[in-house]
Amino acid sequence: YMARQKSAGEGAAIMEKDKINLLIVDDEDQFLESISKSLEVRDFNVITANRGEKAIEAARTTSIDIALVDLKMPGINGEET
Repeated sequence: YMARQKSAGEGAAIMEKDKINLLIVDDEDQFLESISKSLEVRDFNVITANRGEKAIEAARTTSIDIALVDLKMPGINGEET
């Protein structure tokens, strides 16, 4: 986790956990669903895409910390993504 101090009134400080934005790209929907559930339980913010084009759009609109990409997909493959 990345932690940062967040002020809470009168100079008090609390620690707030920032979730890691994890983009997972795979053309197998069942795999995406399974792995995203497993990682969300571990407090990741999971963004999924089943095509390279969708992954590119997600990366344009969301700050991605880590991307896990299937290399063999129809259309734009993982290397091109």
